[in-house]
Amino acid sequence: MNDEPHLPRLAQLCDNIGAVIAGRHAQDLLDTDNTGEDEHGVVVVLPSWVWVLPGIDVGRKGLVNGVRQPMPSRLGYDQGPVRILDADETITWELAGLGNSDTGSGTVEFTPLRKQVQVHLSETITVTADVYPVTGRKHRERVLRSIAKAGLTARWELMSGFEFFTKQRLAAANNIVAAEIAQHKGIPLAGVVDDITLEELGSQMLFGQDGTSVIQRMIDVALELHKFDRVDPMHYFTVGIRARAEEAVRRQIGDPKVGPKVRRVFARTQASTLDELIEEYKRLYPKDSLAKKRALAALTAGPDIATTQRQFRDEITSGPGDGAEL
Repeated sequence: MNDEPHLPRLAQLCDNIGAVIAGRHAQDLLDTDNTGEDEHGVVVVLPSWVWVLPGIDVGRKGLVNGVRQPMPSRLGYDQGPVRILDADETITWELAGLGNSDTGSGTVEFTPLRKQVQVHLSETITVTADVYPVTGRKHRERVLRSIAKAGLTARWELMSGFEFFTKQRLAAANNIVAAEIAQHKGIPLAGVVDDITLEELGSQMLFGQDGTSVIQRMIDVALELHKFDRVDPMHYFTVGIRARAEEAVRRQIGDPKVGPKVRRVFARTQASTLDELIEEYKRLYPKDSLAKKRALAALTAGPDIATTQRQFRDEITSGPGDGAEL
């Protein structure tokens, strides 16, 4: 990466993704007992990102005072980013990201007395790799475990780094869906789920159940070499979380994905039967599949039961004088 990226939050995001990639590779080497012979050498960690001028228009984020700026592109290697060396080694690399695509080879110098080494991948691309000198097999395994642990820490930082944004987008989705439902039903709605439910949805999106969640799956996809051929990592996460947050709110109240379109068609046609509504919907959206069950769900979606129960319970328990006037 360049020394002073103009988008520090994006740079940190890329660093964390790179650490997760390196950590997984280090753990794979440990799990397969592919840690080299019991001799002196080095463990080298090659970067998974390089900042270069994008090959596509990325908008204002790629400009500073009207001047185009480098943006992150992914780097992948034929045998992964973590290398165990006891001599110089030639590597094959691939670059992909934001319209850029290139391949080539370069040499990683064996430098046991340095903490970093410059690797010239091409005439225009030079990256810095971290170097960890090791004295034998056990030392090498300790270094690999440290890299693997750093990858797990980076993964946790990715999840916690999007916690506030996830909760923010859930609150916004609650307002958006409530406005739709309120317009459809002709009644005022402050929200379709309450704060407790929003907290629960946030925890599900971040941490999930059985060790997986929406955010964790997004992180796994973000490790793929070609995921950022057209968008940068920050765009991928923010747009993805925004969409998943709205899906979570709609799912909580039983509103199908096609709910907004169904309600718009109903508002325009005022169909008297579900058959009429579905017929008009299919005329407007011939590629969609709409059955009566989903159409009815869209028309009857509203505040979820738990939210309604808590609302009435709170109203009862906070009544004037708590019943003292009876």
